[in-house]
Amino acid sequence: MRLAAAVGIEAPQADIRYAGETPYYLVARYDRVFDEKAGRVKRLHQEDFCQALGIMPDIKYEREGGPGVEKCQELLRARSARPAVDQLSFLERLIFNYLIGNADAHARNFSFLYKSGHKPELAPAYDLLSTAVYPDLSSKMAMKIGGTYKPNDVFLRHWHRLVPDTAAARRNLEKQMQETAKACLEKAESLKSDLEKEDIRSPVFDEILAVIAKRSEHLTDGF
Repeated sequence: MRLAAAVGIEAPQADIRYAGETPYYLVARYDRVFDEKAGRVKRLHQEDFCQALGIMPDIKYEREGGPGVEKCQELLRARSARPAVDQLSFLERLIFNYLIGNADAHARNFSFLYKSGHKPELAPAYDLLSTAVYPDLSSKMAMKIGGTYKPNDVFLRHWHRLVPDTAAARRNLEKQMQETAKACLEKAESLKSDLEKEDIRSPVFDEILAVIAKRSEHLTDGF
């Protein structure tokens, strides 16, 4: 989560805290705002993409009948108060999840947030993790990229299928991929150093860095 925010993805503040010697994960609520007029905390309605599409939560994975990338993009175009901005943000999150090795980025991990009025916006990113560093978990991605679930089989031509078939759209996507890959690797290394200064250490950090480095190279291969 902190890496996503460092890269420039909208994400709530997240920290590791301790209750005695027991660590716990603390995430700031982004679906609550303080209503000064009423003098109380107000809840903002959130709707994940399965809910928005009328799909039962137990079929959230594309391979089980849940929404894929194209369906999510169509939903953003049709429902978002800022469709162009949110579609770019959605693509950035797809790239980020690929880079960190998050194979669990299913439709329930993308949501709309109703801040005001009747039209929602893409909610901040949440539930981000690197599943690739855990060998017992499936490497198959929750949503296909350009027709494939296997991250090692995803190449530039597959990413091109996620945008309109124009030279300009492809150039913009490639620029976004390069910038996100560069920022992700640099910020991950910096974040590891920052965490160590907070006395938060784990061998998993190096494993995640290795995943990001390998996938950054794979992602930008052919440019």
